[in-house]
Amino acid sequence: MNYYMKDINEIFEEYKRITRKECYAASVVPGEAEIMDDKMGGKPYLPVGAEYPKDKNGEYIALLLQIDLEKVDFTNHSGILEMFIDKGLNYPREYHNDNMSAALFKFDSNFKDVDLNIGDAGIIFGYISEEDLKNGNFDKSIVDWDCC
Repeated sequence: MNYYMKDINEIFEEYKRITRKECYAASVVPGEAEIMDDKMGGKPYLPVGAEYPKDKNGEYIALLLQIDLEKVDFTNHSGILEMFIDKGLNYPREYHNDNMSAALFKFDSNFKDVDLNIGDAGIIFGYISEEDLKNGNFDKSIVDWDCC
């Protein structure tokens, strides 16, 4: 190995170590998800009487992620967390908040045996501030993605 590459790799490893954050880990399994299952996409759980979320034009928006919070170790909250994505937003994101320091999740295009295309080999992130995570203010979380 080249001397300079070794130094660079050590720097990357140290950076990864000191910036590591707890994050929800999921694996994708084949088959149809049930209504209450953790899932990416599909049909969301909606309480009786709840309306399916719509964008500013009244069009239904897509379920990106559904998580049962009782299965998440780093939060003391219960219930179903659902994140929907408005396909009408322009990306990179039309919003900015430097206070989004806690990563809720990260998905990349490398799931084995799953047809998931996030742009061109992209990554989807879910963020929330530490304070909002602690207080269960998940409506203040954001979803963003990057691609090549």
